[in-house]
Amino acid sequence: MKSKVAANRWATIDVGTNSVILFVCEVDPESGSCVTIHDDSEISRLGEGIEQARRIKKSAANRTAATIKSFSHKAQQLGVPTDQIRAIGTSVFRRSDNSDDVLNLVEKLCDIDIEVISGRREAELSYLAVCGDDIFRSYLGEGLVVTDIGGGSTELIYHSNGVQYNSRPIGAVYGTDRFFKNDPPQQTEIEAFSKHLETVFADYSPLENASLVGIGGTMVNLGSIKVALQKLDQDQIHGQTLSLDEIEHQIRLFQSCTTNDRVGIPGLDPKRADVILGGAVIVRHLMQHFETSQISVSTKGIRNGLIVDQLFPDLL
Repeated sequence: MKSKVAANRWATIDVGTNSVILFVCEVDPESGSCVTIHDDSEISRLGEGIEQARRIKKSAANRTAATIKSFSHKAQQLGVPTDQIRAIGTSVFRRSDNSDDVLNLVEKLCDIDIEVISGRREAELSYLAVCGDDIFRSYLGEGLVVTDIGGGSTELIYHSNGVQYNSRPIGAVYGTDRFFKNDPPQQTEIEAFSKHLETVFADYSPLENASLVGIGGTMVNLGSIKVALQKLDQDQIHGQTLSLDEIEHQIRLFQSCTTNDRVGIPGLDPKRADVILGGAVIVRHLMQHFETSQISVSTKGIRNGLIVDQLFPDLL
């Protein structure tokens, strides 16, 4: 399969509810290969408090704009032409009433236009990130379920009479803000969140022999905690599997300690200490709903899906 772009460097800046991710790669149009040059993230918490106010805070917007500006400069230092730096925004922009103000701020300070994508498009890119990966290519077909648990939404893509794409407006940050009022959360709060998830995902029918693959910060951190990494190493996490028992174990661990205590858990990004429990509860629900005893971890994401889409726009 021949790609439609010249061999060069591309960059994507993924602006999410919880974090901003910079991905730089070099693509080869003949082989269709993509070599990662740089892959880094910064938690800017753009969606902080949005569940209550429906507005992005000025402080969160300024933090995020500064991160985007820094990442844009980094991409240019790595040899990416400015017209090949692409920024996308996800659920936090779809959900807030003042997203235009934030988009204008970023354009003014960073000279970058953020493309706000739909939930369906976000799901498509998540799917491309997995199906474009050699490790998971054998999973393709009936029974594959790809989930991207973000800060503000959860994307689901699965095979059942063709590929089905969907997005639900619940994620690790929104769930935490809405349901967890105590630190650590009480059992009744976790049960209320779990009950809400039953409603959110009620229209999804369980699949026989489901192969569940999870991407995003929640999954990467759960995988990192399993092997107690002192420093993030994507090669050690990518492709590993987590059992339902392991997820239950981590939920009990997170529930037993405060946010400050969670900071010391080996493998956990300290900046995710307050939202990791919410993310893990979503993972558990999806595993139970799709009746699968394990979930595979992918360190890829919509940033990778964008590159796959640039290389092979007719893949979907």
